[in-house]
Amino acid sequence: MMRRTWLAPAVLLTFSACSTSAPTGSVGQASNGNRPAWAVPANLVGRVAADERITIQVQLALHDQVAAEAELAEISDPDSARYGQFLSDDEFNAKYAPTSDEVAAVQSHLQKAGLKVNFVPGNRAFVSAEGTAAQVEKAFSTTLGLYQAGDSVKRAPINNVVMPSTIQASVSSVMGLVQPTRYGQKSVHRAGLPRASAASMVAAKNPHPHPNDSTGGGSCSEWYGQVADTTDPAYPGYGPLSYAPCGYKPGQVRAGYGFTDIIRKGNDGTGQSIAIVDAFLSPTLLVDAQTYAANNDTDYPLRASQLKTVWGPGQTQTPDTGWYGEQTLDVEAAHAMAPVATIVAVAAQSAYDQDLIGALNMVVEQRLGSVISNSYGMVEQGGYIDFLAWKPVLTAAGLKGIGVYFSSGDNGDESVSFFGSGPPSADFPASSDLVTAVGGTSMAVGQTGNLMFEVGWETGASFLDPAVVTDGGVTTTPATWDPTPPGFFVFGAGGGWSTVFEQPKWQKNVVPNSYAVQAGVARRSVPDVGMLADPFTGFIIGQTDPSTGKYSEGAIGGTSLACPLFAATMVLAQQHAHKKFGFANPLLYKHANAFRDIVPTNPPQAVALPLGDGTNAAVPFDFPGLSIKTAAGWDAVTGLGVPNGAAFIANIK
Repeated sequence: MMRRTWLAPAVLLTFSACSTSAPTGSVGQASNGNRPAWAVPANLVGRVAADERITIQVQLALHDQVAAEAELAEISDPDSARYGQFLSDDEFNAKYAPTSDEVAAVQSHLQKAGLKVNFVPGNRAFVSAEGTAAQVEKAFSTTLGLYQAGDSVKRAPINNVVMPSTIQASVSSVMGLVQPTRYGQKSVHRAGLPRASAASMVAAKNPHPHPNDSTGGGSCSEWYGQVADTTDPAYPGYGPLSYAPCGYKPGQVRAGYGFTDIIRKGNDGTGQSIAIVDAFLSPTLLVDAQTYAANNDTDYPLRASQLKTVWGPGQTQTPDTGWYGEQTLDVEAAHAMAPVATIVAVAAQSAYDQDLIGALNMVVEQRLGSVISNSYGMVEQGGYIDFLAWKPVLTAAGLKGIGVYFSSGDNGDESVSFFGSGPPSADFPASSDLVTAVGGTSMAVGQTGNLMFEVGWETGASFLDPAVVTDGGVTTTPATWDPTPPGFFVFGAGGGWSTVFEQPKWQKNVVPNSYAVQAGVARRSVPDVGMLADPFTGFIIGQTDPSTGKYSEGAIGGTSLACPLFAATMVLAQQHAHKKFGFANPLLYKHANAFRDIVPTNPPQAVALPLGDGTNAAVPFDFPGLSIKTAAGWDAVTGLGVPNGAAFIANIK
């Protein structure tokens, strides 16, 4: 401890060297000054300009985080006498919430340093303030440096942060001292192969063009296996090739998971609310979702009263319109599975962690939904993450009976792809032990809505090298697939074991020790559940292109699709059970019979995909070359499995 004489007695907040390659125990042991791996003297290239404007967000700690998590475990455990006894706002505030005096002390400290307090939410979860770098340095008795971090230069404190002892116990984290972490959305378009463009993914060869194919027709199937590939050679070791589905409509997804009759009989999301957190707000979200439903799901139009939109707190940013498609997908997918539920789209002011946490906190504070779907994340070992900053809001959500769901990622185990490579890693926030992580599958739905098969979403690709034919018409070299099956890895559902979080009680005896135990410590393993994600068996969405103003429909996928599908499925179960589930993992892990186990097919399956240059690609499912694979029981691609229709509704209660 170090004492200073300015403003008030001060406490030194040390930076700890948090390893991302070895288990570190509970994230609660980490310092709120956790130093990024790149913030080392050798990478220091300068000082932050004294007049640079910086926004910080002081996250306030819950009173007794350990006790709050213990109570959350008790009320989330179906075997506990307190199961389902969630806290009211008044009960939560009395036990755990920051007080007005604590907030006032933080505000006073920041204002004395010259910072302007911009916002404090009603539940007093954080204090957002803005000022110059010099004022921020004064507030925390530090110096802000610029560090070379890969291809970019990022901000971080050079020396230890010092905070007055009068507020030290009230603060869990100070966000913004380190360059804010930007989270990426988890949707995947068909344009995922390096030799393909968005248009050529469904090039014009199909004798049965899908009416909603925005690229003008193409070789794709309205249901799995509709259009056989009769011209290409067999893909060795795999089943017969047909052209990839154009993307399923809502009714096909409901049928594939066995929910058609359940929803028709009124278990359709009535009285339920789903909150969806994304960055930015598409100005055409409502009209797009209504047009989409009118075109593809005529039994379940989207009423204007069913979709509410709200901006999260923070300063207005220039929108990244790439998030518009993410938000549209999330809303249309949630409506597909719970077509009468209310959807609240909460738009964070940016894709940075401060604003996403602010938006998530808004849902919890205002109880905007009983479940929250989040389709974004980043590699747990891919850079600086302020894990402590997320902990209070996730704990508060569970204590108040709100379930939080995160997509598990779209790059497999993050170890290999044509975008780059790295160590196997789970994605965060999906890897948190306070959320439900949703992995992904490739699903084959037949002409009548029958499920033909479903496997883990880990996609490979091979390209067809045309036959070599002489001028005399003699074939000297037959057409071949290159690389040989299963080709190279393209993308797939995220999964893995966490380097930050230890194994929670509810995963014991379910997740195999052979997977979970790393370096002698049982780790939190991801995902918990799965649902449709593969863009090559994906989902049709409709969206207005922000650059042209034209509405079109096309196929999309990713665990961004799986997460809202599963969150919406949970509200169907809540409606049937006449109660909220809150943090549902302890319940889900006790009812494996509610899930359909996802295992590899024999033989494995693949589909053909036209590239627009006169050749096709072969896209195999369940790529075998990663550290995560589907298997009987829990696996690191689909978790417990996928919802099993009536069995899911009957058992999750």
